[in-house]
Amino acid sequence: MAKLKLKKASLGKINDGNIGQVIRKIYDDINELINEVNNEFGNLNTQKGKTGNIRIKKTDTNSYNLEAKTSDGWASIPLALKDTEG
Repeated sequence: MAKLKLKKASLGKINDGNIGQVIRKIYDDINELINEVNNEFGNLNTQKGKTGNIRIKKTDTNSYNLEAKTSDGWASIPLALKDTEG
């Protein structure tokens, strides 16, 4: 799956150890979110994803489904394409 080229959050030097650990954790969490949403449309492994993730997946019949990852697997509903031009 291709990744989009987005800049990750970076952290400068912090001297206070405890505050530094908290801030580093925040930056790690931000970068994890960037990685989670930084995917181009394409073929996705149906087993990947964390509970709560959402995606739009193209089917074999060239239609689209909105999917949400649940603890039981991916829940899916079909999407209708709407012509928004003219």
